[in-house]
Amino acid sequence: MTLKELQNLDLKKLALEGIEKSKFDSAFVYRYPFSEDLPPVDLKEFEKNAFEFDSVKMPLYIHIPFCTKACFYCHYFKTVPSSEKIVEDYLRALEKEAAAYSKKLENKAKINCLFFGGGTPTYLSAEKINKLVSLLKEKFEFAEKIEATIESSPETLSEEKIFALADKFNRLSIGVQSFDNKVLHDANRNHSSEEAVKAIEMAKAAGFKSVNIDLIYGLSGQSTESWQKTLETAAGLGLESVTASSLRILCGTKFRSMPKTSFPSEEQKLKMHSAFIEKFSNQGMLQCFPYQFVKQGQEMFFLENQWSNGEFLGLGASSCSFLNKWDFNNWYPVQNYVKKVEENGFPTAIGKRISKEEEMIRMLALGMKKSGVNRKDNGVNKADFEKKFGVKIEASFGTEILKLKKLDLLKESGSHLGLSSIGLLFFDEVARIFASKN
Repeated sequence: MTLKELQNLDLKKLALEGIEKSKFDSAFVYRYPFSEDLPPVDLKEFEKNAFEFDSVKMPLYIHIPFCTKACFYCHYFKTVPSSEKIVEDYLRALEKEAAAYSKKLENKAKINCLFFGGGTPTYLSAEKINKLVSLLKEKFEFAEKIEATIESSPETLSEEKIFALADKFNRLSIGVQSFDNKVLHDANRNHSSEEAVKAIEMAKAAGFKSVNIDLIYGLSGQSTESWQKTLETAAGLGLESVTASSLRILCGTKFRSMPKTSFPSEEQKLKMHSAFIEKFSNQGMLQCFPYQFVKQGQEMFFLENQWSNGEFLGLGASSCSFLNKWDFNNWYPVQNYVKKVEENGFPTAIGKRISKEEEMIRMLALGMKKSGVNRKDNGVNKADFEKKFGVKIEASFGTEILKLKKLDLLKESGSHLGLSSIGLLFFDEVARIFASKN
């Protein structure tokens, strides 16, 4: 959708139908059932049944919660450690958790993708990170060639560290958020625009196959003009991947206590998202997800698997996993996680084996994120859905699909049902409509 077309969008009509973007308390849809609806896990049942499968290929996620500073918008589990002991205790617990899963999986799982997220994984030294990767490869069977991603922040990336990490990872994701120094300052970021550009240049020199930057639109004090300049800077850096997320202001963040007038309006945020789509589609990049553009051939396997209802294993405090139809989360904060690992090996806090109906919703709601303005396999493959569940999508979700089509949020492209150009601006809201079926 172009900026000109956006002016004719009837936001009031969409809001009346439950399609309304909100800065406050509107979380990213990354799973179904939602975390708040998952019960405390029955560990005995989990250990008995979660590993009853023959073999599986899956990504491995590692959560490193440490940061140099607490950003005012961040709602993910993170901590600024007060001592090196906390870090060492955490890494030992990670090793024990990996060993527990390794024993249970008994080589039935092959790791085809590795992702270090946070927090800021590069808060750790390159030596600690690379040692952890080596340990994981001892505990689990890895495919010969994998996508190995590590998230980072510019202030944690020296030239020496970047070159050392390039030995274990082929994809580096840098949390830039904005190239406007005032916006960065107001968000309590610990780096400047100039440091971000330098980090990107060093990463490219180190030989990473793919360098991604994360941006956020809707930040405090951010104008559409500031965002446009950020997009121009990003477009000139020769990046393989650019991700732009809408600001979500949740409880527990500094931004949550600030007045709504401190932030761009929802209309401005829609313009910012639309400008992002225009900028990078015009550059010939592929929109593989509503919030991410990549150069052809640089599609992100980790997210492609997650939005395809694929299995994955997460280690570390607060990590979530989807394994053998079990959807579950680890304990947090760090002290709780470490304690539970010491007690049982598995620090699983909440979760359950989901029903067929829940998995159908999960596949459709998350699958909508596999949509893009120039993506050929846009959304969910209807034949795959029918083959997996023995029922047509329309038979189970006819009411929701009809409603979303009437609002011009969905489109059919051959064998696929996915987001329209308008739907790309409301991908989480569309997901919630499908989730509301239960």
